[in-house]
Amino acid sequence: MGFNGNRLIINPSKLQNYIISMQKHCKEIQDSQTAIESNFKLLGNSWDDKIYDLTNNILYDTAKSVGRIYEELRKSIVNATEQYNEYISIQEYPGQHTIAGKNISEFLTQLRGKEVGNKFNENNNTNLDDMQKYILAMQKYIEDTEKIVKNIRNEHEQIGREGAWVAPQYYQLGNVLNEVEKSIARQMSCLRDANELTRRKYERLRQLLDGNI
Repeated sequence: MGFNGNRLIINPSKLQNYIISMQKHCKEIQDSQTAIESNFKLLGNSWDDKIYDLTNNILYDTAKSVGRIYEELRKSIVNATEQYNEYISIQEYPGQHTIAGKNISEFLTQLRGKEVGNKFNENNNTNLDDMQKYILAMQKYIEDTEKIVKNIRNEHEQIGREGAWVAPQYYQLGNVLNEVEKSIARQMSCLRDANELTRRKYERLRQLLDGNI
């Protein structure tokens, strides 16, 4: 479905709420990505093997997909804000005021794709506390990412169903969501599998440390 015709439809109060909500989702995406990458990088100081490298590549692919949604959200917020402000100015809409443009930072990722290998240091110094924290952080990242994407989709569809914002920019974001949702779902499934492998390795190393092997 796309934009067809010469109609521009804006419901000021609903569009304003939509803009504020999308701004919030941008921050959620950035905070979530920063948190998992920092945690993953900390773990890499003491653990680097095939599972870690594999997870890095999945996280990297996920960051690219999430980053695309983020950038389209930024565009959508800018376009919606400009149209909202111009619309109420032209229409002299009662009870509505212009929205100040929000400076949304660029999407940043520390991760890069890497060749999967099996590395052994002469003195392997695996920090099990860091590994445990990472496992929990990864679980939270997966759940948060799925929730954020679902909320973006639901709110985007809701304003469309209500006919509160009819414009080409609205459909552009919808098309991007359609393209990347499947890849993100696939990557989340892969991350769950990788995190389960990490959890099993953690449990075996913990047993070794406690003398139960």
